Amino acid sequence: LVNFAVAIVGRGPGMLPLVAIAVAMFLGGISGSGPANAAAVGGVMIAAMSRAGYPGSFSASVVGAAAATDILIPPSVAFIIYSVLVPGASVPALFAAGMIPGILAGVALIVPAVWMSRKHKMGALESSM
Repeated sequence: LVNFAVAIVGRGPGMLPLVAIAVAMFLGGISGSGPANAAAVGGVMIAAMSRAGYPGSFSASVVGAAAATDILIPPSVAFIIYSVLVPGASVPALFAAGMIPGILAGVALIVPAVWMSRKHKMGALESSM
């Protein structure tokens, strides 16, 4: 997934946070679990961002916030549990209702993450990777 996201957005200053968020969104569409997403994406992307020169606190914040979008992107475990607890709720309707807000939440994370990394000149070694 990381190579796929890098192929889509390319390399350059501020792109590793974008890749981390995109990978978290893709993985959220596969697993539907935020903690599992944070562990999987964090294990790969935090190390890559550290090697590129991003501060550890910024890297962990980006991955943690991106993993939080999993609750919106189908198949969300929370939507399935809600549909079991509420008799009139349909799983397909809940999944359809979560897709657009999930994508918007991802975009709302991408814009400030890329802006902050470029503004503060984080990831100075990123273009040489």
